Amino acid sequence: MTRAQAVVVTTTARGLVRRHSTAAPATAAGTTVGHKDIGYGRDYQYDPDTTDGFSGADYFPEDMDRETYYRPTRNGYEAQISERLRHWAALRARRRSG
Repeated sequence: MTRAQAVVVTTTARGLVRRHSTAAPATAAGTTVGHKDIGYGRDYQYDPDTTDGFSGADYFPEDMDRETYYRPTRNGYEAQISERLRHWAALRARRRSG
């Protein structure tokens, strides 16, 4: 991915979050005094705390579809990235189904 592509992806993602965001995202731990007391981070699933290191958690609004911003090629290291993305998609699907 070139720098120009990275800028476009980042800008697009920020716009999507602003458009669909209704509340501040959950945090792993109360980052400000009192945050834990009001429930911030209560349902946050921290990836390293899971057996396989992937929670599959989705903190986007329910009405927001999952976007694909990067499609790796089958060339070089990108082939490994592609396989890892497929692995995470399969884990996410298993967690959603039960």
